[in-house]
Amino acid sequence: MIANNPWLTVVIGFAILLLGLAMAKLIAGALGPVSIALMEAAA
Repeated sequence: MIANNPWLTVVIGFAILLLGLAMAKLIAGALGPVSIALMEAAA
């Protein structure tokens, strides 16, 4: 199915990429303040 439809592969790959970027941004947003606080506490 995917081999017959290259556009489907492109769309699915793009969706996975966007999902990964969104998750990374979400995690970075959550960990940003925490890591800053940890660095200030350690300094």
